[in-house]
Amino acid sequence: MFSIVEMVVVLVAAALMTTVAIKEDAAKRRTQVLTAEGQNESVINSALSDWVTNNYAMLIAGGPVAVVTNPPTLDDLFTQGNLKQPHAKGPFWGGTYVISMSVVPATCAVSAGDCHVSYVMYPSRPLTRGGKPDVVGASQIAQAGGDSFGYSKAQNPGTITGLNGAWTATNPLAGNPAGAILATNGPTSDGNSVYIRRDGSLTWTGDQNVNHVSLHN
Repeated sequence: MFSIVEMVVVLVAAALMTTVAIKEDAAKRRTQVLTAEGQNESVINSALSDWVTNNYAMLIAGGPVAVVTNPPTLDDLFTQGNLKQPHAKGPFWGGTYVISMSVVPATCAVSAGDCHVSYVMYPSRPLTRGGKPDVVGASQIAQAGGDSFGYSKAQNPGTITGLNGAWTATNPLAGNPAGAILATNGPTSDGNSVYIRRDGSLTWTGDQNVNHVSLHN
């Protein structure tokens, strides 16, 4: 027969195990939510890349532009068929998705064919948890998003660092908070620019091997 002390010990142990299980379940669910957010942002980023490809000639027509005045909204991406379904205006923690783009470099010329459309897409608020920047959560979102994604760390919050340190960008959020998340195509690529455009707006930049025949022009 159990003594009162033994029964108390058993009850306390059971309560502790229940608490641990609840915390583990909550952590698992949060990881699932963060992964879903990263995948969602990746879909938007891919749609934005397609939009740039479809509108490339229009975007570069005037040469270099520091800030494109009318970048697409999520509604534009949907109505033009780049997004297959409507998306929320921002992430689950609040704010909106911001899209900004420019035509670079400042010395490019349409005639030279060296203009590129560079864009960034990012939530207008950093990811937080308990009122503090959630850098671990931001990294989970970035990892789910893919190589185009990065986030700001506590050690150097003014810089967005791409996965595995592949690239860096300036933190676009006021105050340079840690936990900011950003996706970019970088300064030298244009959406799906690996494909030759049927409208002739992106020309070949070198010799093309076509069935072992060297093609120029």
